[in-house]
Amino acid sequence: AVQGFQMSRDELLRGLADRGVTRIEPEVGDPFNPQLHEAMMRQESEDLETDHIVMLMQVGFQLGDIVICPAKVGVSS
Repeated sequence: AVQGFQMSRDELLRGLADRGVTRIEPEVGDPFNPQLHEAMMRQESEDLETDHIVMLMQVGFQLGDIVICPAKVGVSS
């Protein structure tokens, strides 16, 4: 059953990509960008400066310059 869901998800993502929808997947350490990211929490970090990504919770999507759904992230404080 899980394999069927994964196949369906992959097919949906391929169809969206074919129409120009791209994923927003910031890496840990990237600067927080409120245009592309939605901060879900703040977390102390000794390794990162303030307002940098400490965790990716959910990828986002955009179509050209239009953000359909921002990436949900944790941000350093």
